[in-house]
Amino acid sequence: MKLAIVGAGGMGSFHARSLAALPGVEIVAIADLRVSAAEALTAVVGGTPSADGLAVASMSDLDGLVIASPEDSHEALIHAALAQGTRILCEKPLAVGVTACRRIVDAEVAIGHRMLQLGLMRVFDPAHVQLAAEVAALGELHHVRCVHRNVHEVRRTAQLILNQSLVHDIHSLRWLVGRDITRVTTLATPNPDHVEHLMLTAEFEGAGHAVVEFSEHGFAYEVTVEVEGELGDAVMAPVMRPTVRRGGSAYVNIGTDWFGRFAEAYRIEAAVWLDSIAGPTAIGPSAWDGLVAERVVEAAIESIRTRQPAEVTKLEMADFYRSSAP
Repeated sequence: MKLAIVGAGGMGSFHARSLAALPGVEIVAIADLRVSAAEALTAVVGGTPSADGLAVASMSDLDGLVIASPEDSHEALIHAALAQGTRILCEKPLAVGVTACRRIVDAEVAIGHRMLQLGLMRVFDPAHVQLAAEVAALGELHHVRCVHRNVHEVRRTAQLILNQSLVHDIHSLRWLVGRDITRVTTLATPNPDHVEHLMLTAEFEGAGHAVVEFSEHGFAYEVTVEVEGELGDAVMAPVMRPTVRRGGSAYVNIGTDWFGRFAEAYRIEAAVWLDSIAGPTAIGPSAWDGLVAERVVEAAIESIRTRQPAEVTKLEMADFYRSSAP
């Protein structure tokens, strides 16, 4: 498999190393606006460095393209790869804004089958997979609570937090419950230039609701999920860590490393994508999932602006997305 990577930052580097370690893979090109970063990564995994991501995405002899560049570059890169018939693994979000996401979905629909797997990797995380298996036995689901404590070195606006971080929680809700979100109410606690706390409540089609509690104080990184149904509830098992007793205290160090928490999920995600390239269609989270998540993001932003609940417009799904629908 001839693969290329656009984006040589933390996520692009992780994908490049994970894929290069798999049998039958050749990394032929790595692009980044910081050409020195592309050069450093190609020295490890091979390939030709480039500063021109669009040129790499437009290569005609690729089997697969990984997009791990900033989100405002995703749309152009995806269209370039689709034009060449190249399979794509794109980090979330799919693109910035519902209109851009809709154009990507329309392009894939015109091709007639899925070409893209979206990097919503929690569906491959062993702890989330275990939770989903238990949830299936809880009957009608009534309530989901997600807590997302984040560590981010750059303070962010509500829109960036929703697009870059809470998009994972939004997709997790749809995946676990199996229904779309119809209305959201969002509260944010801002400082002058950034948001530290954000709470999103979601109502599901038919019945049930959820709350996502987000914190970006930087104390630690943690993701927890609790699902309540008519027959019981299930809490996602925490990642096992040792209890340390020292100086009269006992504590568990939960850490600040989100890569470490989800490293196995990223490796499984990449391997699944690579295996799917030989098949007739992409699998896993889809461009449709990205479009629907972005519609929820835009509704959440509208709710912050108006301080009122915001409706999430229902979109008509193309038939070939139904196999990967929640």
